[in-house]
Amino acid sequence: MNPLRCIGCKTCVVACPLSVPWFNIDYRISMKCDFCNGDPQCAKFCSPQAIRVATRREAWEFNKKQYVEVAR
Repeated sequence: MNPLRCIGCKTCVVACPLSVPWFNIDYRISMKCDFCNGDPQCAKFCSPQAIRVATRREAWEFNKKQYVEVAR
């Protein structure tokens, strides 16, 4: 989400089927996840541990491994 380009129309909030974007009333722009300031509650409380926070490199390695396994 680019805060410099957002005009605060809330179209993304309405259009997203997963309700990911939310409207920040103080800044008058739409925003997305900020990882709860480094302590993501979704990952913390997901009992089957289906959500994992990773670096971009870790995510790339994970996806690469998944692709290789599927290709076999």
